[in-house]
Amino acid sequence: MTIRGLLALAYCIALTLGVWWIVQRNDLTTMDFVATRDLALNQMLQKGDIQAAAWNRIKSVEGTPNADQFIGRYVRGPLPKGAALRLEATDTVPNLAVVPGHLTLLSSLPRSMAAGINAGTCVRLNSQDQTVFRVQAILCPLNVAAECSAVIDIPAPNVNATTAGGAALAVMAATDCK
Repeated sequence: MTIRGLLALAYCIALTLGVWWIVQRNDLTTMDFVATRDLALNQMLQKGDIQAAAWNRIKSVEGTPNADQFIGRYVRGPLPKGAALRLEATDTVPNLAVVPGHLTLLSSLPRSMAAGINAGTCVRLNSQDQTVFRVQAILCPLNVAAECSAVIDIPAPNVNATTAGGAALAVMAATDCK
């Protein structure tokens, strides 16, 4: 075998060992979690939304995330019940998309109502208007005394009818989405 062949063989062996080492190292420090129910895009994770996956081989590794570290983070995409989720697949801010012909409205949401409203929830904006809208995301500071806000996508023709009351809009839960 020539010198060039030996160098190529050594390079391949080093590359294979390097990849194996990276995979083994990451496998030890990351744990998977699974969704306990269907989660919508931009859903703010709350206690009980996820749990440790049954296939985790290592139960306790220093620096490994636990389910409580997910609280207050947002899901980057829709996630069906039982699907795997890792901390790096969540974000600290929601991913809000602008839809042509729609306006994004930020409405106050009392902390007492925030537990029942999250991304994908149907809401009415005031008691006079029975139009139902879908929540894109909720924004709740970690300070439990602070009020939350709901980010709602409204078609432009509905804006005047919805905000005609002049008072501050308050989100109310509704049951039927369009």
